[in-house]
Amino acid sequence: MVQGVLQTRTTTFSRLIATQGTVLLDGGLATELEAQGLDITGPLWSAALLQRDPEAIVKAHCAYIAAGAQCIETASYQASQEGFDANGLPCPQVEKLMRLAIDLALRARDDCGTEVVIAASLGPYGALRHDGSEYHGNYGVDDAQLREFHRKRLALFDTPDVDVIAMETIPSMPEARILDALLRDCTTPALIAVLRQSVPGKAIIAYPNSGETYHAGDNRWTGTVTPGDCASAAEAWVRAGAKIAGGCCRTGPSHISAMGAMLNRMR
Repeated sequence: MVQGVLQTRTTTFSRLIATQGTVLLDGGLATELEAQGLDITGPLWSAALLQRDPEAIVKAHCAYIAAGAQCIETASYQASQEGFDANGLPCPQVEKLMRLAIDLALRARDDCGTEVVIAASLGPYGALRHDGSEYHGNYGVDDAQLREFHRKRLALFDTPDVDVIAMETIPSMPEARILDALLRDCTTPALIAVLRQSVPGKAIIAYPNSGETYHAGDNRWTGTVTPGDCASAAEAWVRAGAKIAGGCCRTGPSHISAMGAMLNRMR
């Protein structure tokens, strides 16, 4: 599984790597939104709030920035033309909603008055289905359909307002190859060659889920993880060579804050 394939401009991201050594990524956006008491259990997940409650997204971004995150991801992982079509939204409105994800991240950065990398979060084709196929990649669709799905979204997020395009949780090699070809046509510089020009060597990212176990039958999680656990794990990642550390599902601002404190001690 490819987790967090990045392409980046040599601006805010490369400057932070050069000055900080390691960039602190945010945690699970959906996790923080749920902590606010919001219901995001529908097929659009946190992307539904782009229409229903955009201010909640800004608040969640700000919570991570306040916790020390230096890179925040847009609320667009699950957003797609096809997904919004299922909710009866016309095409122009869909494009406006998807671009709003960038605007909300920019607002949060400006409100906090600090330099933060804006990462456009784009999930795999399986995220559209909301059936767990984003973790195994057995979609049953041809390459042409996969290519068109990703092409349309990249066209919306390939913009100077985005520092990084993060193709997240790509579960199959065919999908990764399609994305590699599409990213080469973006105006945002592509992939490994540019990363190596921006920083010495490849920028390794570590931002896993909490490690708890999800039970789909009754929408329940078991197990536990503490901020201290996350800080200890992040220290191991950084010592192993990771340049970007953070969290994904079920990690919140307290976990990111603990990681940030650890990174400061290491610096």
